[in-house]
Amino acid sequence: MAEASVPAPIYVWASRVSTILAAAANLGLLDDDDRASLRPLRDRRAKDSATAARILLRLALSAMMDRRVAPQNWRFARSSSGKPFIKDNSEAIDFSVSHIDAVVMIAVGRGVGVGIDVETVEQEFEEQIVDHFCHASERKILGALPAAQRRRVFLELWTEKEAYTKMLGLGHSFDFQSVCVRNLQKPDEISAQICVEDFYFSVDHVLYHAALAVDRRTDRRPIEIQLVNALLPDQTTFTASPATSL
Repeated sequence: MAEASVPAPIYVWASRVSTILAAAANLGLLDDDDRASLRPLRDRRAKDSATAARILLRLALSAMMDRRVAPQNWRFARSSSGKPFIKDNSEAIDFSVSHIDAVVMIAVGRGVGVGIDVETVEQEFEEQIVDHFCHASERKILGALPAAQRRRVFLELWTEKEAYTKMLGLGHSFDFQSVCVRNLQKPDEISAQICVEDFYFSVDHVLYHAALAVDRRTDRRPIEIQLVNALLPDQTTFTASPATSL
């Protein structure tokens, strides 16, 4: 039984795709399963992003284990719902991966479930998607906002819910309308031990919003989030908002 006073560690790694791929030796960390899954990707930008994500995942997992497992030695499988997990996972490590354009992010935790998603803040979306994606309380909030602010708040909600569904391992099969991530109407079946943390950062003058979802229902210790952004340029900083309980 873990000591209640010892925080449950969660590491959030972030990097440019180009930084990871610049080191040719990093490609040697991939195994045959990695290469097979990457082979069908025809778009070069998408393939580079996915490749960098798999490399950074292996590096992040080995760092969590103080290098007791080499990055190239991790082996993975998928659950019936498609959520990836570590084979022979005696350390109860969970992870989540997100990548978009030039940026890749990895969340790694021990004893807690994690999900992460990252999106560019200024991207456009079609207004009709709000009705299919948002809880009634969220639609009410969005409807009262000016257009520019509504776009940004919607993308925040999108990122938070993507992180939450990744944590659950459900992906887009989840009914997004059933959950209000801003805790305006908390469903009875969702524990208060689930929280979402938001981060903002900019790379090459592009603003990104990332969300980390954490499930502490099996480990009630306080969480300790450490941001590992050493692979990003020195001027890149994270701004974190207070956690939102679901």
